[in-house]
Amino acid sequence: MAAQPPEVVGPYAAADLPAGSVRDYVAELEHLGQAALRRCGWLQRLRASGAVEPAPEVDMSGVHSRHYVAGAMAPLVLERFRAPLGSGRGLPEYHELVWAVYFGEYARNAANTVHGGAIAAVCDYIGASLGNVTAWLRVDYRQGPPRTDDAVWKLSAWVSEVKQNGRRKKVEVELCDGETGKALCTAEGEFVDTSMPRPPRL
Repeated sequence: MAAQPPEVVGPYAAADLPAGSVRDYVAELEHLGQAALRRCGWLQRLRASGAVEPAPEVDMSGVHSRHYVAGAMAPLVLERFRAPLGSGRGLPEYHELVWAVYFGEYARNAANTVHGGAIAAVCDYIGASLGNVTAWLRVDYRQGPPRTDDAVWKLSAWVSEVKQNGRRKKVEVELCDGETGKALCTAEGEFVDTSMPRPPRL
Protein backbone atom coordinates (compact mmCIF):
# COMPACT_ATOMS: atom_id res chain seq x y z
CA MET A 1 0.00 0.00 0.00
CA ALA A 2 1.34 3.41 -0.97
CA ALA A 3 2.16 5.79 1.85
CA GLN A 4 -0.46 8.46 2.44
CA PRO A 5 0.73 12.05 1.94
CA PRO A 6 0.73 14.21 5.08
CA GLU A 7 -2.47 16.11 5.73
CA VAL A 8 -2.11 19.70 4.55
CA VAL A 9 -4.46 22.54 5.50
CA GLY A 10 -3.83 25.51 3.26
CA PRO A 11 -0.11 26.35 3.42
CA TYR A 12 0.27 24.66 6.81
CA ALA A 13 1.03 21.05 7.60
CA ALA A 14 -1.35 19.57 10.16
CA ALA A 15 1.48 19.40 12.72
CA ASP A 16 1.83 23.21 12.51
CA LEU A 17 -1.78 23.81 13.52
CA PRO A 18 -2.85 24.18 17.16
CA ALA A 19 -4.03 21.02 18.89
CA GLY A 20 -7.69 20.30 18.24
CA SER A 21 -9.92 21.44 15.43
CA VAL A 22 -10.10 24.82 13.74
CA ARG A 23 -13.35 25.32 15.66
CA ASP A 24 -11.42 24.89 18.92
CA TYR A 25 -8.83 27.38 17.73
CA VAL A 26 -11.48 29.95 16.79
CA ALA A 27 -13.15 29.55 20.19
CA GLU A 28 -9.81 30.10 21.92
CA LEU A 29 -9.10 33.14 19.73
CA GLU A 30 -12.46 34.65 20.61
CA HIS A 31 -11.84 33.93 24.30
CA LEU A 32 -8.43 35.66 24.20
CA GLY A 33 -9.84 38.59 22.23
CA GLN A 34 -12.74 39.13 24.62
CA ALA A 35 -10.40 38.90 27.63
CA ALA A 36 -8.11 41.53 26.06
CA LEU A 37 -11.15 43.68 25.34
CA ARG A 38 -12.23 43.62 29.01
CA ARG A 39 -8.75 44.81 30.05
CA CYS A 40 -8.56 47.52 27.38
CA GLY A 41 -8.33 50.88 29.13
CA TRP A 42 -8.54 53.11 26.06
CA LEU A 43 -11.72 51.40 24.94
CA GLN A 44 -13.36 51.77 28.35
CA ARG A 45 -12.53 55.48 28.34
CA LEU A 46 -13.83 55.88 24.79
CA ARG A 47 -17.15 54.26 25.73
CA ALA A 48 -17.50 56.51 28.78
CA SER A 49 -16.59 59.71 26.92
CA GLY A 50 -19.78 59.97 24.91
CA ALA A 51 -17.66 60.91 21.86
CA VAL A 52 -18.82 57.89 19.86
CA GLU A 53 -21.93 55.80 19.45
CA PRO A 54 -22.28 52.11 18.58
CA ALA A 55 -22.12 51.57 14.84
CA PRO A 56 -25.02 49.76 13.15
CA GLU A 57 -24.62 46.02 12.91
CA VAL A 58 -22.76 44.85 9.83
CA ASP A 59 -24.65 42.50 7.53
CA MET A 60 -22.75 39.23 7.91
CA SER A 61 -25.09 37.13 5.77
CA GLY A 62 -23.03 34.92 3.53
CA VAL A 63 -19.91 35.28 5.67
CA HIS A 64 -18.44 31.94 6.67
CA SER A 65 -15.27 30.54 8.18
CA ARG A 66 -13.19 31.20 5.06
CA HIS A 67 -13.94 34.94 4.87
CA TYR A 68 -10.58 36.71 4.57
CA VAL A 69 -11.15 39.16 7.43
CA ALA A 70 -14.05 37.69 9.40
CA GLY A 71 -12.94 34.07 9.12
CA ALA A 72 -11.14 31.62 11.33
CA MET A 73 -7.53 32.72 10.86
CA ALA A 74 -8.29 36.43 10.55
CA PRO A 75 -8.23 39.51 12.80
CA LEU A 76 -11.19 39.92 15.11
CA VAL A 77 -13.09 43.20 14.92
CA LEU A 78 -14.27 43.29 18.51
CA GLU A 79 -16.31 46.48 18.68
CA ARG A 80 -17.48 49.03 16.13
CA PHE A 81 -18.26 52.68 16.84
CA ARG A 82 -18.87 55.82 14.83
CA ALA A 83 -18.44 59.48 15.69
CA PRO A 84 -21.60 61.60 15.39
CA LEU A 85 -21.85 63.54 12.15
CA GLY A 86 -19.61 66.58 12.13
CA SER A 87 -17.62 65.57 15.21
CA GLY A 88 -14.99 63.31 13.68
CA ARG A 89 -12.21 63.72 11.14
CA GLY A 90 -12.97 64.02 7.47
CA LEU A 91 -16.03 65.43 5.75
CA PRO A 92 -18.72 66.45 8.27
CA GLU A 93 -21.54 64.66 6.43
CA TYR A 94 -19.86 61.26 6.94
CA HIS A 95 -19.28 59.35 10.17
CA GLU A 96 -15.73 58.62 11.29
CA LEU A 97 -15.54 54.92 12.17
CA VAL A 98 -13.59 53.62 15.17
CA TRP A 99 -13.02 49.89 15.55
CA ALA A 100 -11.33 47.87 18.26
CA VAL A 101 -9.27 45.15 16.53
CA TYR A 102 -7.54 42.08 17.96
CA PHE A 103 -5.01 40.19 15.84
CA GLY A 104 -4.83 36.47 16.50
CA GLU A 105 -1.93 34.03 16.44
CA TYR A 106 -2.05 33.55 12.68
CA ALA A 107 -1.54 37.28 12.10
CA ARG A 108 2.00 37.01 13.48
CA ASN A 109 5.08 37.27 11.27
CA ALA A 110 8.64 36.06 11.87
CA ALA A 111 9.49 39.23 13.82
CA ASN A 112 6.54 38.60 16.20
CA THR A 113 4.76 41.70 14.99
CA VAL A 114 1.42 41.81 13.20
CA HIS A 115 1.83 40.70 9.59
CA GLY A 116 1.56 43.53 7.07
CA GLY A 117 -0.92 41.55 5.02
CA ALA A 118 -3.29 41.25 7.98
CA ILE A 119 -3.02 45.01 8.59
CA ALA A 120 -3.70 45.77 4.92
CA ALA A 121 -6.70 43.43 4.94
CA VAL A 122 -8.34 45.09 7.92
CA CYS A 123 -7.57 48.59 6.54
CA ASP A 124 -9.25 47.51 3.30
CA TYR A 125 -12.20 46.09 5.27
CA ILE A 126 -12.89 49.29 7.22
CA GLY A 127 -12.36 51.43 4.11
CA ALA A 128 -14.76 49.35 2.07
CA SER A 129 -17.37 49.65 4.83
CA LEU A 130 -17.43 53.38 4.05
CA GLY A 131 -17.33 53.07 0.29
CA ASN A 132 -18.11 49.53 -0.92
CA VAL A 133 -15.57 48.13 -3.47
CA THR A 134 -11.85 48.94 -3.36
CA ALA A 135 -10.42 50.79 -6.37
CA TRP A 136 -6.95 51.22 -4.86
CA LEU A 137 -5.33 51.12 -1.42
CA ARG A 138 -1.93 52.40 -0.27
CA VAL A 139 -0.57 51.40 3.15
CA ASP A 140 2.26 53.13 5.02
CA TYR A 141 3.77 50.84 7.65
CA ARG A 142 5.43 53.06 10.24
CA GLN A 143 6.04 50.50 12.98
CA GLY A 144 4.92 46.90 13.28
CA PRO A 145 2.50 46.49 16.20
CA PRO A 146 3.63 43.62 18.45
CA ARG A 147 1.50 40.48 18.27
CA THR A 148 0.49 39.70 21.86
CA ASP A 149 -2.53 38.18 23.54
CA ASP A 150 -3.21 41.46 25.38
CA ALA A 151 -3.20 44.04 22.60
CA VAL A 152 -6.37 45.61 21.24
CA TRP A 153 -5.61 48.17 18.54
CA LYS A 154 -7.60 51.25 17.58
CA LEU A 155 -8.51 51.47 13.91
CA SER A 156 -10.09 54.69 12.61
CA ALA A 157 -11.33 55.63 9.15
CA TRP A 158 -12.92 58.72 7.65
CA VAL A 159 -14.01 60.00 4.24
CA SER A 160 -11.74 62.82 3.06
CA GLU A 161 -12.98 63.34 -0.50
CA VAL A 162 -16.03 62.46 -2.60
CA LYS A 163 -16.10 62.21 -6.39
CA GLN A 164 -18.66 61.40 -9.09
CA ASN A 165 -21.64 62.58 -7.02
CA GLY A 166 -20.80 60.20 -4.19
CA ARG A 167 -19.98 57.14 -6.27
CA ARG A 168 -16.26 57.27 -5.38
CA LYS A 169 -14.95 58.08 -1.92
CA LYS A 170 -11.39 58.63 -0.78
CA VAL A 171 -10.95 57.13 2.70
CA GLU A 172 -8.09 57.64 5.14
CA VAL A 173 -7.30 54.99 7.76
CA GLU A 174 -5.15 54.97 10.89
CA LEU A 175 -4.12 52.03 13.06
CA CYS A 176 -2.81 53.27 16.38
CA ASP A 177 -1.99 52.36 19.95
CA GLY A 178 -5.15 53.44 21.73
CA GLU A 179 -3.30 54.20 24.95
CA THR A 180 -0.66 56.53 23.52
CA GLY A 181 -2.35 57.64 20.29
CA LYS A 182 0.81 56.74 18.38
CA ALA A 183 0.04 55.89 14.75
CA LEU A 184 1.58 52.54 13.78
CA CYS A 185 0.15 52.39 10.29
CA THR A 186 -1.74 54.75 8.00
CA ALA A 187 -3.52 54.03 4.76
CA GLU A 188 -5.57 55.75 2.13
CA GLY A 189 -7.66 54.37 -0.65
CA GLU A 190 -10.49 55.00 -3.03
CA PHE A 191 -13.67 52.99 -2.78
CA VAL A 192 -16.48 52.75 -5.32
CA ASP A 193 -20.20 52.31 -4.69
CA THR A 194 -20.91 49.97 -7.59
CA SER A 195 -24.67 50.21 -7.04
CA MET A 196 -24.52 53.78 -8.39
CA PRO A 197 -24.36 54.34 -12.17
CA ARG A 198 -21.12 55.46 -13.76
CA PRO A 199 -21.17 59.12 -14.80
CA PRO A 200 -21.39 59.67 -18.56
CA ARG A 201 -18.09 60.25 -20.34
CA LEU A 202 -17.67 63.66 -21.92
